[in-house]
Amino acid sequence: MGDWVPRILCCSTMGIGNLLLASPALVSLKSLGFEVSLLVDRNRGTEALYKNWSVVSKIYVNNYIQEKFDYLFTMTQMRPDWVTCNYGKWLNIEPNNGIMSDYLWRFKKHELLYYMDVPHALGYVGEVPLPYVPLPISGGFRFNTTRPRIAVGIGYLKNEKWQAKNWGPENFVGICNKLYVSGYQPILLGNRQDHHFDGCKITKLSPSTVSLCGGTTVAQSFQILSGCNGYIGNDTMLSHASAALGIPTLSIFIEGASNPIKNYPWGLNGFYVHGKREELTVDRVFDASMIVLKKRGFIDLTGKDSKIELRG
Repeated sequence: MGDWVPRILCCSTMGIGNLLLASPALVSLKSLGFEVSLLVDRNRGTEALYKNWSVVSKIYVNNYIQEKFDYLFTMTQMRPDWVTCNYGKWLNIEPNNGIMSDYLWRFKKHELLYYMDVPHALGYVGEVPLPYVPLPISGGFRFNTTRPRIAVGIGYLKNEKWQAKNWGPENFVGICNKLYVSGYQPILLGNRQDHHFDGCKITKLSPSTVSLCGGTTVAQSFQILSGCNGYIGNDTMLSHASAALGIPTLSIFIEGASNPIKNYPWGLNGFYVHGKREELTVDRVFDASMIVLKKRGFIDLTGKDSKIELRG
């Protein structure tokens, strides 16, 4: 590209999970010689997570921009008219006025691959990188246990759509307790509200469960994930981060709430179960998690040989 460095602004007002899935596209754009900048929402905490990422030149918070870009790239539900500057050409995957979300929600392929359509259209021909997971230099958490550690992730974002995706407090209590009596160390991750989700306080957790809900930042949760032997959780950013970190990951998809074709945990370590909430019992999810551990070379301490349906 010579001395001219094309500038691209990647716009996202969605959660950190969406940015995790878009990060391979950003890495690919950087490898093509683009100067990559991010436009993020002030309330998501994304700026603090990605401010030291070498791929991103600058992060803008909300939509107050007075600079010129050569290209503008949307991530999911981001409309062009939300940006105060109209400098730059919108990179549309389909000619729909720059609104990429309409295309995404047709569920034809994984969200990560939709984002990769942009660098591919601009000439990228290499392999699809894994999602980038920002980790702090030191997590500062030590667990005094010789048991295999299984992270159990509820989530960090509470809204109507997220509530529909949630597996339920009673199920998380059940899976943590069953993991412990089966020889594993469950570590519950999420925010403080996860102990009061839907007015149902999680009070029946075994004292042996390590609950860090409300006690960690997102980056610290990522650090904890990196030291675990497995992960079970809702369709949230923690599932995407776990799979990207190489942790055997089982994501739980509630029928009608989110589509696993678009959002399954990406990579060789990502698996999922999908069904109605009442069908996804603690026993079914536990058995599926044991299959995941076996597939990725970890020991199933229960000695069972379950034949539950698992996709990944």
